[in-house]
Amino acid sequence: MPTAFKGQKYSTIKNDCLKKGILFEDPEFPASTKSLFYSKVDSEVEWKRPRELCKVPKLVVEGVTSDDLNQGELGNCWFVTACASLAQEKVLFQTVVPNIKEQEWNEKSDKPTYAGIFHFQFWRFGQWIDVVIDDRLPTKNDKLIFCHSKARNEFWSALLEKAYAKLYGDYESLRTGRTADALVDFTGGVAETLQLSKLSLNEPDAKVSFFRKLRDALDNRALLTCNIDCAREQIGTVANQGLIKGHGYTVNKVLNIQVDKSLQGAVGSGELMMIRLSNPWGTKEWTGPWSDGAPEWQKVNQSEWQKLGLKFEREGEFWYVLIRVTWIFYFYLVSIFHFHILMSILVVLQFSCIIKTFFGTFTLILST
Repeated sequence: MPTAFKGQKYSTIKNDCLKKGILFEDPEFPASTKSLFYSKVDSEVEWKRPRELCKVPKLVVEGVTSDDLNQGELGNCWFVTACASLAQEKVLFQTVVPNIKEQEWNEKSDKPTYAGIFHFQFWRFGQWIDVVIDDRLPTKNDKLIFCHSKARNEFWSALLEKAYAKLYGDYESLRTGRTADALVDFTGGVAETLQLSKLSLNEPDAKVSFFRKLRDALDNRALLTCNIDCAREQIGTVANQGLIKGHGYTVNKVLNIQVDKSLQGAVGSGELMMIRLSNPWGTKEWTGPWSDGAPEWQKVNQSEWQKLGLKFEREGEFWYVLIRVTWIFYFYLVSIFHFHILMSILVVLQFSCIIKTFFGTFTLILST
């Protein structure tokens, strides 16, 4: 079982609040400046519960997707990128956000089920930690100021960020960080980081090896992200051809396309090593070669591209052809998060289990 962070047990606290008919107020992470910042005071912030911000709040609205997030004033794009990657894998998401149906606001229930309390689970120092929070969130002018979903009445991302801030002490501690660290906390997996400038991608064999590594990782259901390095003051500015400096992007498709001879003249190559990336914010896409609407797409009928597997599935996605010069020029790191052994077990069993990893071994305890 997960360890209760600071000794706070979700079910015990919730049942106690429901009995007393009160909403939970977390004494370990109070609605105060102390929980916001360690270096300043912002007197304009008001803490409000979701029902004070909309009529029908929901933890999740019409499913979880990786393109419905906004980072807010903290500018913690590393955390938002990790959330976007987490949203790609339903089983992992339900590990970090457990018992979604039980936690969800239920307006139709005969008995009161809402007590202003939620909980989330993170992997820390070899074990799962269960973090309890109340649902008072930082706002200005009745709008959430930190990470939030695009749907005004969806609150999973804002509440998840609050739980993560509690784990680290305050919101300001999330201003800077690494997507790799957050995804390890979300998955209990192992992060592998590749520094592109050291991979000799100008050499054909090295480029093919790198491409195969990405493809094999996705085939094994690993999570992939890539980052654009820059100085702190440049974060959020637009680089050449539409990419955002300092931001992280998720990699969700890798295709090695053998182009039919009848199309090679139009395409200009017999082989395409294509990578599909996604911007978690859903805006500001790549505008270079193979971008949405670029001349490369006009060379062959759209139906032919779709037969080859080159298609877009959601806003913010774009295709990128693996060419050494452009890839290294824009992207500094690629991170691969290996958790496929755990995922395979969870998907196949489809019932409650606890997986405890330790130096590559695991013990599986099945519930009966």
